[in-house]
Amino acid sequence: MVKVFKNAAKLLAGLALGTFLVLPPTKAQDTPIPLTTVKQAINATTANWVAFRNFNGEQLLYLTQLLTWKCGLREIRYAINSSHLADKWPLPECNPQNPYHLDPEKSHIYVNFPLQSIQFVSVQVVFADGAATDVMTYTPCDVAGDATCAVLLK
Repeated sequence: MVKVFKNAAKLLAGLALGTFLVLPPTKAQDTPIPLTTVKQAINATTANWVAFRNFNGEQLLYLTQLLTWKCGLREIRYAINSSHLADKWPLPECNPQNPYHLDPEKSHIYVNFPLQSIQFVSVQVVFADGAATDVMTYTPCDVAGDATCAVLLK
């Protein structure tokens, strides 16, 4: 907790002076966001990694919450209606000056499928240092309509 306050004090001092030094990452673990922060956030939000939406006659699969942490990730593995993680979600390029931004023109924030074709999706996150999360499995909500929704099964 003390470290958070020290970092906050540095941030406030930087704001007051209007100066910041932003350096690009030099190694996988040197991300603009501390890797421990990325891991804590990802692990604390497992229920929100995935969202499904029925829209315009299609079923959309979103991994937007994970993509916002792209600067601390090596890859996102996933599988549709299977637990065999054969696919990798394309990660947008990390911009150290704006690490959470997702450019809708350049980021694959969703993938579309035929309506009701996804019964479940399995997802695993691999962090920049090679550590991986457990595989999580999600199913679409039964009554979400065109709202985004998912249920964490495991």
